[in-house]
Amino acid sequence: MPEGHALHRLARRHDEQFGGHPVRVSSPQGRFAAAAAELDGAVLERAEAHGKHLFHVYAAGTVHVHLGLYGAFTEFPLPAEEPRGQVRMRLVGPGGGTDLRGPIACELDSDVTPNVLRIKDSDTVLATFEQDGFTTEFRLDSRLLTYKYKFKSL
Repeated sequence: MPEGHALHRLARRHDEQFGGHPVRVSSPQGRFAAAAAELDGAVLERAEAHGKHLFHVYAAGTVHVHLGLYGAFTEFPLPAEEPRGQVRMRLVGPGGGTDLRGPIACELDSDVTPNVLRIKDSDTVLATFEQDGFTTEFRLDSRLLTYKYKFKSL
């Protein structure tokens, strides 16, 4: 299973390769077809990793990818050949493309904001992700003092 540092490297690579550009999104396998059709031609705003989760952020929503044990991205140059095997999601940008095979999760969610840490099934925000780590506010000794603490990303 890829560890967090591998996902952060993938996020940086996808951000460099596709960020700020319109991308062609398809699902040759068909399991991501509806979401791919919705995103096809959209600009990838950014790619981020949080732990073992990779997020591709578009104006229409966020693609959440969890590679699990067998998931992998494979890069290819242009012009792109026909996909081989079970390609869940194919991204093609101005300088090349990448195929995603075998992830545990690959889903579009219009409600996900990857830079906010929330309590599950709640609107309560625990922390906000900024460039250099998570920031959270909390109270001590039941005073009305608010402190900010930064958690650094690994």
